[in-house]
Amino acid sequence: MTKAFFKSGIFLFFIIRICYAQVPVGIEPRHHKIFQNAYIRILDVRIVPGDTTLFHTHEKPSVFIVLNNAKTGAELFSEGEISDATVTNGNIWFEGFYYDPLIHRIWNIDTTEFHVLEIELLNKTYKEIDASLPQKSIRMLFNEKPVRGFSGLLSARSTINLGVKKYPLLVIALNDFSDGVTVNDKLFKEKGKFLFIPEGRKITLVNKGTVAAQFVILELK
Repeated sequence: MTKAFFKSGIFLFFIIRICYAQVPVGIEPRHHKIFQNAYIRILDVRIVPGDTTLFHTHEKPSVFIVLNNAKTGAELFSEGEISDATVTNGNIWFEGFYYDPLIHRIWNIDTTEFHVLEIELLNKTYKEIDASLPQKSIRMLFNEKPVRGFSGLLSARSTINLGVKKYPLLVIALNDFSDGVTVNDKLFKEKGKFLFIPEGRKITLVNKGTVAAQFVILELK
């Protein structure tokens, strides 16, 4: 065995290891950080048809929000288990990752872009929060240690006042609006748009248009 062959073998070995090594989700190239503060980090996840992420690690409690329909595949790093799934626009769920991180990679087997928002919950000193939001048009999805999640519907030409909260909130749009929809005077026009509202602020959602607006509201503990 020649030295050149030996060196090329070592080089190939390290290339393979790099390709299959896992990275933190925050630096995986298809997970784009678009916002961060002491409470949350928002990753805008986009995978074009035919593309595959690196193996990456999820270890912080997170909320996932699907923004379009797509067929995907996934592989677990440790087990090599491969599965297919169809993600649906508007699906919302919480993952705690309390005991073990999730290390996987995802690929897009569809003809449309895979688009998800991942909201990592960074605050570790959870506190009790007020009673649930009282509006009939707002439905609780989950109530977990770091976060309480709701889906809301703001009818055309209507207003929802949520009052002043003693904890921060995150409001995310779930559909596109051709007319004016505002959250605390910030204009929303596209799904995936969001507003972080610090504690102690009054919260008002206004829909002056003719199309109902769908929202996710996250109460951050």
